[in-house]
Amino acid sequence: MEKFLHYKNINNGNIAVVSILHHGHLYNKYIDYIDKVIQNHKTFADVNGFDYFLFNSEINNEYNLYDKDFNGPDICLGMSKWYAVNHLFKNSDYQGILFVDYDSCFLKFENFKVPQSTCLSPVYGTPYYDAVLLLYYCLAKGITYKTFVNNTRAHKYNSGFMFINRDFFREPELDDYVEFSKQVFYDVNNNTDTWISQGNFDYTSIMNHTNITLTPFDEVFLMYNIIKNNHEPIDIFDTEIYNVNNMNMVTDQTQHIHFCTDKLQFFDYYDKH
Repeated sequence: MEKFLHYKNINNGNIAVVSILHHGHLYNKYIDYIDKVIQNHKTFADVNGFDYFLFNSEINNEYNLYDKDFNGPDICLGMSKWYAVNHLFKNSDYQGILFVDYDSCFLKFENFKVPQSTCLSPVYGTPYYDAVLLLYYCLAKGITYKTFVNNTRAHKYNSGFMFINRDFFREPELDDYVEFSKQVFYDVNNNTDTWISQGNFDYTSIMNHTNITLTPFDEVFLMYNIIKNNHEPIDIFDTEIYNVNNMNMVTDQTQHIHFCTDKLQFFDYYDKH
């Protein structure tokens, strides 16, 4: 597994902290901060006796996320993290995996209460901008519209800080979702007024797009699993403590911040620390 990793640290725990830095947009900037990110995430893992793994782009090649003009890791933004989590589950006995996005940091290093099951980070008040592709995929998988409506949560979940256990998803589901996204990509490739047709896009400009109706992001895969399984997490993370997405929202309680949309805050934070 070494070829898939930038770095690993083993504490012989039954929980692993996992992140990934693949060779996508902003990689050349992100890589300059790798030592600081590793030190930050590793410190959190060490305090809790967790193992820590930082995956690299080789995981994308291992699972064939590239095909002709289809740049899977960028078009299916974030799916690399699910393959990293899956790969580690396949090659370990970990009870669960805490995934944290590379573009995040821990502000405090305190004991983490391990959830009983899959535990997710809600994003209150965020629209389902990717609902079109989510609906298409659910219908393609035989989920009725009634089930889709009944099992859809009031809030989206962000994948930048999530605790995943083994029974939440299976590898064939990952492959199927990527293959579906690939077919949509080739079907609409001549229509540039959709997110999926852009290929190597600049994620920092997401808020400037007027039409992002076909977005095969990893969070669509996440929401599909919630709808399919009618999965109600036993708990959700407190959004004032974990996965805060902006420095202006940090409080005395905040332990983890994920610079989800404003990447400049990521660089500014690590420049100062």
